[in-house]
Amino acid sequence: IRNIPKSVQEYNGKILYITFWDEQCADCLMYLDSAFQKFRRNFKDEVVLYNVYMGQNETTWKTLIKNHQIQGVNVRNREDKEKNATLQY
Repeated sequence: IRNIPKSVQEYNGKILYITFWDEQCADCLMYLDSAFQKFRRNFKDEVVLYNVYMGQNETTWKTLIKNHQIQGVNVRNREDKEKNATLQY
């Protein structure tokens, strides 16, 4: 779990699959629950799941990741423009 996104350059040579989600999207949570296993089964170590939480509540974000066992790189969108994941790329 990260508040500051990693650079995309760290994933050079890999498939970077970016998802945007929040707690109000039940379909997003169901998808994230199974996406990691599906990608790992089909692509082994070639894919990196990069999950961007669009909500603002850090506690909710961490709880959802833990409860739903969301795998991959988990970052949180921030109001602070310098740390906002969606503005970094």
